[in-house]
Amino acid sequence: QTVAVTSPNGGEVWLPGSAHDITWNSLSVVMARVEYRRTPADPWQFLAEVEGGLGRYTWSVPYDATAEARIQVSDAWDQAPADSSNLAFTIALPLIAESPASLGFGSHPIGGAALGVVTLSNPGTASLAVSSLSTGSGAFQVGRSSLTLAPGASDTVGVTFLPGQSIAYADQLTIESDGYNAPTWLVPLYGSGMDTVAI
Repeated sequence: QTVAVTSPNGGEVWLPGSAHDITWNSLSVVMARVEYRRTPADPWQFLAEVEGGLGRYTWSVPYDATAEARIQVSDAWDQAPADSSNLAFTIALPLIAESPASLGFGSHPIGGAALGVVTLSNPGTASLAVSSLSTGSGAFQVGRSSLTLAPGASDTVGVTFLPGQSIAYADQLTIESDGYNAPTWLVPLYGSGMDTVAI
Protein backbone atom coordinates (compact mmCIF):
# COMPACT_ATOMS: atom_id res chain seq x y z
CA GLN A 1 0.00 0.00 0.00
CA THR A 2 1.10 3.55 -0.71
CA VAL A 3 -0.40 7.03 -0.33
CA ALA A 4 1.05 10.42 -1.27
CA VAL A 5 -0.61 13.80 -0.77
CA THR A 6 -0.35 15.95 -3.93
CA SER A 7 -2.40 19.02 -2.89
CA PRO A 8 -2.05 21.02 -0.77
CA ASN A 9 1.61 20.14 -0.64
CA GLY A 10 3.12 23.40 0.59
CA GLY A 11 3.07 27.08 -0.30
CA GLU A 12 -0.58 27.34 -1.31
CA VAL A 13 -2.67 30.27 -0.04
CA TRP A 14 -6.32 29.34 0.39
CA LEU A 15 -9.14 31.65 1.43
CA PRO A 16 -11.49 30.68 4.27
CA GLY A 17 -14.91 29.55 3.09
CA SER A 18 -13.62 28.61 -0.37
CA ALA A 19 -13.80 25.05 -1.72
CA HIS A 20 -10.54 23.33 -2.63
CA ASP A 21 -9.72 19.79 -3.67
CA ILE A 22 -7.43 17.80 -1.41
CA THR A 23 -5.76 15.30 -3.75
CA TRP A 24 -3.52 12.26 -3.37
CA ASN A 25 -2.15 9.25 -5.20
CA SER A 26 -2.63 5.84 -3.63
CA LEU A 27 -2.19 2.12 -4.27
CA SER A 28 -4.33 -0.55 -2.60
CA VAL A 29 -5.92 1.89 -0.14
CA VAL A 30 -9.63 0.98 -0.09
CA MET A 31 -10.78 3.82 2.18
CA ALA A 32 -8.74 6.97 2.79
CA ARG A 33 -8.92 9.01 5.97
CA VAL A 34 -8.44 12.78 5.38
CA GLU A 35 -7.30 15.00 8.27
CA TYR A 36 -6.29 18.62 8.84
CA ARG A 37 -3.89 20.24 11.31
CA ARG A 38 -3.79 24.01 11.92
CA THR A 39 -0.28 24.06 13.41
CA PRO A 40 2.32 21.44 14.41
CA ALA A 41 1.20 21.88 18.05
CA ASP A 42 -2.43 20.99 17.23
CA PRO A 43 -3.88 17.47 16.91
CA TRP A 44 -5.04 16.14 13.57
CA GLN A 45 -8.74 16.87 12.96
CA PHE A 46 -10.84 14.32 11.09
CA LEU A 47 -12.35 15.67 7.84
CA ALA A 48 -13.70 12.66 5.96
CA GLU A 49 -13.33 9.06 4.87
CA VAL A 50 -13.58 8.53 1.12
CA GLU A 51 -12.74 5.81 -1.37
CA GLY A 52 -8.96 5.74 -1.63
CA GLY A 53 -9.01 5.27 -5.39
CA LEU A 54 -10.91 8.55 -5.90
CA GLY A 55 -7.80 10.48 -4.90
CA ARG A 56 -9.83 13.59 -4.19
CA TYR A 57 -11.89 15.23 -1.45
CA THR A 58 -13.51 18.68 -1.84
CA TRP A 59 -12.90 20.64 1.35
CA SER A 60 -14.57 23.83 2.57
CA VAL A 61 -11.61 25.75 4.03
CA PRO A 62 -12.23 26.74 7.69
CA TYR A 63 -11.91 30.23 9.13
CA ASP A 64 -8.54 29.51 10.73
CA ALA A 65 -5.82 32.12 10.32
CA THR A 66 -2.65 30.07 9.95
CA ALA A 67 0.51 29.86 7.88
CA GLU A 68 1.31 26.37 9.22
CA ALA A 69 -1.61 24.23 7.97
CA ARG A 70 -1.11 20.69 6.71
CA ILE A 71 -3.28 17.88 5.35
CA GLN A 72 -2.76 14.18 6.07
CA VAL A 73 -4.19 11.23 4.14
CA SER A 74 -3.94 7.69 5.50
CA ASP A 75 -5.45 4.24 5.21
CA ALA A 76 -8.75 4.52 7.11
CA TRP A 77 -8.39 0.99 8.50
CA ASP A 78 -5.20 1.40 10.55
CA GLN A 79 -3.83 4.87 9.56
CA ALA A 80 -0.87 3.21 7.80
CA PRO A 81 0.44 4.11 5.33
CA ALA A 82 0.02 7.87 5.87
CA ASP A 83 1.37 10.95 4.12
CA SER A 84 1.01 14.66 4.84
CA SER A 85 1.71 17.91 2.98
CA ASN A 86 5.47 18.23 2.41
CA LEU A 87 5.39 21.87 3.53
CA ALA A 88 2.83 24.09 5.24
CA PHE A 89 0.16 26.03 3.40
CA THR A 90 -1.61 29.25 4.43
CA ILE A 91 -5.23 29.98 5.22
CA ALA A 92 -5.33 33.72 4.56
CA LEU A 93 -7.46 35.63 7.06
CA PRO A 94 -7.07 39.21 8.35
CA LEU A 95 -7.52 39.74 12.10
CA ILE A 96 -7.47 42.87 14.23
CA ALA A 97 -6.19 43.52 17.74
CA GLU A 98 -5.66 46.71 19.73
CA SER A 99 -3.83 47.98 22.78
CA PRO A 100 -4.75 49.42 25.21
CA ALA A 101 -8.35 48.21 25.64
CA SER A 102 -9.41 51.75 26.63
CA LEU A 103 -7.74 55.15 26.60
CA GLY A 104 -7.97 57.45 29.62
CA PHE A 105 -6.68 61.02 29.41
CA GLY A 106 -7.30 62.15 33.00
CA SER A 107 -8.03 65.83 33.68
CA HIS A 108 -6.74 68.58 31.40
CA PRO A 109 -7.25 72.35 31.25
CA ILE A 110 -10.05 73.65 29.05
CA GLY A 111 -8.60 74.65 25.68
CA GLY A 112 -5.53 72.46 26.20
CA ALA A 113 -4.70 69.30 24.25
CA ALA A 114 -3.55 65.85 25.34
CA LEU A 115 -2.37 63.08 23.01
CA GLY A 116 -3.03 59.38 23.49
CA VAL A 117 -1.97 56.46 21.30
CA VAL A 118 -3.77 53.25 20.31
CA THR A 119 -1.73 50.47 18.72
CA LEU A 120 -3.50 48.37 16.09
CA SER A 121 -2.06 45.04 14.98
CA ASN A 122 -2.85 42.24 12.54
CA PRO A 123 -2.19 38.79 14.04
CA GLY A 124 -3.79 37.23 10.95
CA THR A 125 -2.33 35.80 7.75
CA ALA A 126 -3.79 38.24 5.18
CA SER A 127 -3.52 42.01 4.78
CA LEU A 128 -5.87 43.96 7.08
CA ALA A 129 -7.62 47.04 5.67
CA VAL A 130 -8.84 49.53 8.27
CA SER A 131 -11.32 51.61 6.28
CA SER A 132 -12.49 54.06 8.96
CA LEU A 133 -11.33 55.50 12.30
CA SER A 134 -13.74 57.93 13.95
CA THR A 135 -15.09 59.29 17.23
CA GLY A 136 -18.54 60.58 18.12
CA SER A 137 -17.67 63.99 19.54
CA GLY A 138 -15.35 66.88 18.82
CA ALA A 139 -13.63 66.47 22.18
CA PHE A 140 -11.65 63.49 20.81
CA GLN A 141 -10.01 63.74 17.39
CA VAL A 142 -8.30 60.92 15.47
CA GLY A 143 -5.03 61.58 13.67
CA ARG A 144 -5.77 59.39 10.65
CA SER A 145 -8.83 57.98 8.91
CA SER A 146 -7.58 54.66 7.47
CA LEU A 147 -4.58 52.34 7.25
CA THR A 148 -3.46 48.94 5.99
CA LEU A 149 -1.51 46.35 7.99
CA ALA A 150 0.42 43.44 6.54
CA PRO A 151 0.17 40.08 8.34
CA GLY A 152 2.00 40.33 11.66
CA ALA A 153 2.39 44.12 11.41
CA SER A 154 1.26 46.86 13.79
CA ASP A 155 0.88 50.64 13.65
CA THR A 156 -0.22 53.45 15.93
CA VAL A 157 -3.16 55.83 15.80
CA GLY A 158 -3.03 59.12 17.67
CA VAL A 159 -6.10 60.42 19.49
CA THR A 160 -6.14 64.02 20.74
CA PHE A 161 -8.32 65.08 23.68
CA LEU A 162 -9.49 68.72 23.46
CA PRO A 163 -11.80 69.53 26.41
CA GLY A 164 -14.06 72.52 25.88
CA GLN A 165 -15.86 72.47 29.23
CA SER A 166 -15.23 71.55 32.84
CA ILE A 167 -17.06 68.22 32.57
CA ALA A 168 -16.32 64.51 32.23
CA TYR A 169 -16.15 63.22 28.66
CA ALA A 170 -16.81 59.68 27.45
CA ASP A 171 -16.63 58.60 23.83
CA GLN A 172 -15.35 55.72 21.76
CA LEU A 173 -12.92 55.24 18.91
CA THR A 174 -14.82 53.27 16.26
CA ILE A 175 -12.59 51.16 14.02
CA GLU A 176 -14.10 49.66 10.85
CA SER A 177 -12.03 47.00 9.07
CA ASP A 178 -12.16 43.71 7.20
CA GLY A 179 -10.82 41.91 10.28
CA TYR A 180 -12.72 38.63 10.48
CA ASN A 181 -12.79 38.59 14.30
CA ALA A 182 -14.17 42.15 14.67
CA PRO A 183 -15.33 44.11 11.58
CA THR A 184 -16.29 46.91 14.04
CA TRP A 185 -13.97 47.45 16.99
CA LEU A 186 -14.70 49.97 19.77
CA VAL A 187 -12.09 51.52 22.08
CA PRO A 188 -13.60 53.50 25.00
CA LEU A 189 -12.19 57.03 25.49
CA TYR A 190 -12.34 58.97 28.78
CA GLY A 191 -11.22 62.39 29.95
CA SER A 192 -12.34 65.47 31.83
CA GLY A 193 -11.89 69.20 31.40
CA MET A 194 -10.92 71.49 34.24
CA ASP A 195 -10.90 75.24 34.72
CA THR A 196 -7.52 76.90 35.07
CA VAL A 197 -7.14 79.13 38.11
CA ALA A 198 -5.34 82.44 37.63
CA ILE A 199 -2.85 83.29 40.40
